[in-house]
Amino acid sequence: MNEKFFLDSAKLAEILRFYRLKIVELNQKIGAKNRELYQISAGNQQEFSRDMLKAIAKHCPEVSPYWLITGEGSMLAGTAAHHNAVASDHSTATVTENGGGIIESQQATIDRLSRIIEKLTR
Repeated sequence: MNEKFFLDSAKLAEILRFYRLKIVELNQKIGAKNRELYQISAGNQQEFSRDMLKAIAKHCPEVSPYWLITGEGSMLAGTAAHHNAVASDHSTATVTENGGGIIESQQATIDRLSRIIEKLTR
């Protein structure tokens, strides 16, 4: 299947700002096609491939794949706003109570989002 995902120039700018990178540096970091990020940045293109989604998720682990796919919640994985957005759409979302087990909670979120990405990309 050849699904396409959408990344507008504003979301791309947020990622660049967060990592303090230029487009050429992000291209190198994720191994993107040479012109794809430039086209998105210029507003000439919004589609990006499943491979780019996987590359961003792999090389930019702080960026929420859920946010990348839907534009909802926080850009950063593991934030309260992100958990709330995921929980509102997915009843299986769990956030550790009383701040305990933060690492376990984050790992559970990563695992859950990986499953969501797989479902959405099928």
